[in-house]
Amino acid sequence: MAGAIAQRPPARTTGRTYLFMAAGFAVLAGLLAFAALRDGGDGGASATGAIATLPRVVAIEDIPVRTRITEEMVRVQAIPTEGAQLSAFAVPESAIGLVTRFPIAANEQIGPQKVGVTFESGEEADTGLSFVIPPGYRAVSISISEPSAVAGLIVAGDRVDVIALFDEKLAGIEKAVTVLQNVEVLSVAQIAQEPVPPPVLTDEEAAAAESSDVVEAEAAADEGLGVRPIAPLPQPGARTITFAVLLEDAQMLALVEQHASWWLTLRAFDDDETVTLSDSSLLPLGVLHPDLRN
Repeated sequence: MAGAIAQRPPARTTGRTYLFMAAGFAVLAGLLAFAALRDGGDGGASATGAIATLPRVVAIEDIPVRTRITEEMVRVQAIPTEGAQLSAFAVPESAIGLVTRFPIAANEQIGPQKVGVTFESGEEADTGLSFVIPPGYRAVSISISEPSAVAGLIVAGDRVDVIALFDEKLAGIEKAVTVLQNVEVLSVAQIAQEPVPPPVLTDEEAAAAESSDVVEAEAAADEGLGVRPIAPLPQPGARTITFAVLLEDAQMLALVEQHASWWLTLRAFDDDETVTLSDSSLLPLGVLHPDLRN
């Protein structure tokens, strides 16, 4: 009997040890479950902690408005899922050949909201000049000749400065006045800018586009922006050139057209600077008006 009583304490000690071990395993299992749930619900991140990404087409450099996108301008970049635009292109082929309707900054994701579809000259579409006139502007034409229009090398889409040459009968002295600067050329003779059609969205892209992007796309359709004709050629025989100007400038050009001759200067592609100029006359060259001679 005494021997049986002596063996009871070790039995209770062993049971308590098992209880502590079970509690420890339960805590460990809970910690493992918590870690698994945390990794599995991390917004698409993998179990190793890597951030989930999506391939998106981005601009390598700044792309101006009305520019046809080439292979050298874009690349595919892995964008974190939270920052990836749902409607942005995933492969370069979707963007190459399209024309920008808005400027695109370097590293910006490119989607259908900022570009238009391409089309060949002469395709049945809204190709009239009225579709390339910017909002608030008017199209107005003036008379030109080959020498006065940079040897006929100006093409639709260029930007020019417009100089008016007045004779002494009208102005009392022969002088040249720069009446407009940085004016957009809509057409030379009958060769005009081509309209950039509004963006074309697939069903999937339309469903993925955010409402703000859709509004921007619809606004782009109303911009009326044009793009240079495909492979434009010089027109030394052209006799008219058409600009996009504000209404008050259109009035001024129409009036001056009746009393002066024109001379155009062609701007560099990226030059949009406006400078302050005074009128030019022959007086600084020592050529005086007859009424001013002794």
